Amino acid sequence: MRGSAKAAALFIALVVGALGLWLAPAAEAICIGPNVEVAPDQALRGSTITVTGGFYWSHCNDVVICTVYTPTPTPGDPSPSPSPSPTSTCDEGEPPRPLKGIRIEFVQGGRVWDLGMVDADHEGNIRLEADVPRQANFGDASIRACTSGSECTYPTAKLRVVGVLSSELAKTGSNVTGLVTAGLIVLIVGLMVVGLVRSSRRALRGS
Repeated sequence: MRGSAKAAALFIALVVGALGLWLAPAAEAICIGPNVEVAPDQALRGSTITVTGGFYWSHCNDVVICTVYTPTPTPGDPSPSPSPSPTSTCDEGEPPRPLKGIRIEFVQGGRVWDLGMVDADHEGNIRLEADVPRQANFGDASIRACTSGSECTYPTAKLRVVGVLSSELAKTGSNVTGLVTAGLIVLIVGLMVVGLVRSSRRALRGS
């Protein structure tokens, strides 16, 4: 009987210990890869663009190592209840740090322009205002963010270098339409005036 009670107490302790390990708190998941965005997505040469991004951390921290200690019943203890309570300790490792010295580059074809350096803030975000290189060609280009070192593996944002912005083209088209409409009105009024003058002359000759 005493052996059965000890076995039952040990079984309960193991179950409680397993539950403690299963319910161990998880570390904050911040392993989303960094990103970069640029606004506006089309710009003139020499105009100012704004580069932003997020999740620029020194390392990933989504692993928690927990150690669960389950006391075993004292041999010869006639009272198996209450069962010993398990204890656990968890180590989340070194917290990640915002990255420093992130280089922002303008890339077009085989040419690269350095737009500046920026440090990520306490939330892992970056922001930099820079000018589109005046030597850039019209067409597609990319903005990328690079950490210290020669490799640049972070994602890029697309940018199009244009000679005239779409908004300006829309304004120009509206102005042209307005001028054409005004010209037609003037022409119609002029023809009406000419017609009236001719009619007046005919009336005078008839009299």
